[in-house]
Amino acid sequence: MLGDADLPAEAPDTVARAPAHCGIRADAAGELAATLLGAPDPAGGPRWAATDAHPIPVCSAPYSPRRVPLVLGITPDQARALATALGATPAG
Repeated sequence: MLGDADLPAEAPDTVARAPAHCGIRADAAGELAATLLGAPDPAGGPRWAATDAHPIPVCSAPYSPRRVPLVLGITPDQARALATALGATPAG
């Protein structure tokens, strides 16, 4: 749901338990979880990429909140320093 390529195998059951706990039928909760998590991508799922302009990797999944570059509005030097501090490997 957040764009992680290595989604744990138990994720659908974990996600389905929340709405089921709130009273949604178990079968409907399972369908909702499958929709939220999305179908597996035959190409291997979401990917993370960094560029020179945005050295902190962003996620390729269309609904990932991490699809937008982190901390827009900082200078390129600040972005590289932040990427280094976060352990990201800058592009280039």
